[in-house]
Amino acid sequence: MSVLVELGKIAAPVCAVRYPKRGKELPASYSVLRHMAKREGNGLFDLVLFDGLYACEPLWKLCDEIGVSGLVKTSEESLNIIKDANGIFDAPRLLPEVEYVEELDLERSCSCRIWAVGELEWSNIERKLKVARVEQTFLKGARKGQKERFWVLTQDSTLDGSTLKLLAHRRWFIENNLFKAFNEQTHSKHLFNHTPAAAVNITLLQMVGRTCLEFYRTSLERSRQCMKDWWDHGTFSPKVLRTLLWSSLGQVELNTT
Repeated sequence: MSVLVELGKIAAPVCAVRYPKRGKELPASYSVLRHMAKREGNGLFDLVLFDGLYACEPLWKLCDEIGVSGLVKTSEESLNIIKDANGIFDAPRLLPEVEYVEELDLERSCSCRIWAVGELEWSNIERKLKVARVEQTFLKGARKGQKERFWVLTQDSTLDGSTLKLLAHRRWFIENNLFKAFNEQTHSKHLFNHTPAAAVNITLLQMVGRTCLEFYRTSLERSRQCMKDWWDHGTFSPKVLRTLLWSSLGQVELNTT
């Protein structure tokens, strides 16, 4: 399934569409965006984050149609727009139109060099994108001394280089905070039913159940001090919440087999 997740305190999936078949991630993702735009109206999100697979004209065109800006993190150096950007970034002298900054990323324990420039042509059509190049050098741990380089493409020319680097890393929010946690808590990779429609519906129910529990857990955390006065037991641990979720899924499985 292709899933659209809203960044925030918790990972909140707001829409999901099943792949028509293997290898059809892009069409499913386009369907997610069109469905949300049709249901909620254009301009629902300011920015939508994608990985390198989505560096293509249909994605930029769809974002224009539904009133959002797309942002793609990629390591693909063969794109013409990235070749053009590298030519500008590697000029003997820093050109006036280039934003350049050096900074420390304490979260990832690395030093960063960031170049950014706007109004670059995408392929041979009249489309302008902003491009940032990020070079990271890791300062400690198993990757100490290793370097990593990637590029960020976006339709939003107002974002500076540091923000583009931050948003590119936030693309992993959906992997770490939703997919991995979702499978750990609900065993989502297990096929509860062999009927495609039922399997999709069960997965959607799992997402709704996990999201509700995450909202509940977050509300308990916010009320931690009050809870001590209201109830001697304090709050439920994540382990207890996971057990409750598993119990509810067991009932769902019973009803669908």
